[in-house]
Amino acid sequence: MEVACHDRLVWTDDDYHHPPDWLATISADYEDHGSVSEVPYFVGRDPLSVLLEPLYASAGSLGLYLGNQIWGGSVVFERDDIDEAAFLDELRRTVSDDGLLMEYLQVTTVGRTRIVLIGGTIRESVERPVRWTQISAGISLVLSLGRRVAKIGNNAQV
Repeated sequence: MEVACHDRLVWTDDDYHHPPDWLATISADYEDHGSVSEVPYFVGRDPLSVLLEPLYASAGSLGLYLGNQIWGGSVVFERDDIDEAAFLDELRRTVSDDGLLMEYLQVTTVGRTRIVLIGGTIRESVERPVRWTQISAGISLVLSLGRRVAKIGNNAQV
């Protein structure tokens, strides 16, 4: 992002193979809705990944779609949509660029899925759910601490 020359930024993942019309389509979506993201649909390339597809569909794809959340594999926004300096500072230390971007950017999730092939080896098949678990645990901890701080603040005002 620091070396990009334009104000409109398009994020993607290196494991997502883009159809020929992808950039034009998501750019047109931006013109219609502002910051937008598409929804991934993870398709396994090995038996374990295939077995985990329902987990990815329910915990990944459906949650992103229903919650207007970001998939870093396909999102477009402009620099002034976020606090870029603070975001870049945190980006250097994060486990999840998608999760961090969710904290800084509101998007409209367009009603379109994109196939993302996953797995292939046991390591690749296990890596994704383990990473998601780590990210979810971190988010849960932050939310829990935030609720406790708010409760303490409310009690102090009484």
